[in-house]
Amino acid sequence: MKRGVTIFLVIVFTWLSSCKWEDNFTEAQVKNGDAINFLPKFKMLRLDSTEIKSTSIPNDKITILVLFDPTCHNCKDELIALSDSINHFFSASIALVAPFPISDIKSCPEIKRFEGLNNVTIASDHHNVTQTIFNGMQVPMTLIYDKDQRLRAVFRGTADMNDLIKQFNKVKQKPTMKG
Repeated sequence: MKRGVTIFLVIVFTWLSSCKWEDNFTEAQVKNGDAINFLPKFKMLRLDSTEIKSTSIPNDKITILVLFDPTCHNCKDELIALSDSINHFFSASIALVAPFPISDIKSCPEIKRFEGLNNVTIASDHHNVTQTIFNGMQVPMTLIYDKDQRLRAVFRGTADMNDLIKQFNKVKQKPTMKG
């Protein structure tokens, strides 16, 4: 019996140590959603295979985090709508993140609409951390974080662009906590 418990604990410890979180979120924080109240810290791969940390996303701007699946029709619709409305979001840092291999993301034609935009990061969550942090997320999922990296709005499923623009403008108008 003790051997079975020991083996189980070794497996759990090994799995937990392989997670690439930069914050030490507890399982309770993840389950309660506390881990998303601030922009989560995790590592991603850009389309050119260079690693980037979510903390590298400029934090002097509002951050729009879009979690998507490159094969999902609703995700593709949201990417098209977002790219059509991109002029409303040039003052934001936008991160388009998918827990899929880079090749799958590159094969999504809707992603090409964002290539070359300085305020957009397209990345693979190659460690699938977002699925854990966002607790089995529904995609697309769009989150707006203010300049203090505090969560201000969540859109589960395809975001209505008019609502997204309104929420973004609300966050833009609110003073931040920083001095």
